[in-house]
Amino acid sequence: MDSDDPRNKTKPTFDGNKKEYRFPDKKHKEFIHKFTLDIELLLKYFTENSRLGPFIPFIPEVAESPYEIWRMFQKNTASGRIRLQYWFVKAAELKEGTHGFVLIFEALDGENKSVEFLVFDGDDWSDRLNRYRAGELIYVRDK
Repeated sequence: MDSDDPRNKTKPTFDGNKKEYRFPDKKHKEFIHKFTLDIELLLKYFTENSRLGPFIPFIPEVAESPYEIWRMFQKNTASGRIRLQYWFVKAAELKEGTHGFVLIFEALDGENKSVEFLVFDGDDWSDRLNRYRAGELIYVRDK
């Protein structure tokens, strides 16, 4: 596939409070995964998790250029419902040290919507980030 082919790049599109990203499947390059960064949903999450405020600027970077995207089915222990989640994994060197980031998208109402943003720091950031490298690897960033 040609490196200028738009399927090889994230191509964000805007719709109000939402931004859509597209990634080609690792195995089937002709299949494009679509993800919606839902600002309203994430703002609600951030108001409940105020410690993450300083990391809000990293959300677009993780959404636009993750190192990997993993797909995982999970069973909610309380409700028994099965949910489909996508985990965007990335690490970044900051002045405070290396941090790991996971942006979680979940299949909701026929769309893959952003629902959670995790930040890992400290000495065990890598081990904690690696817990999200599970399921099926559907995208790997070109080096």
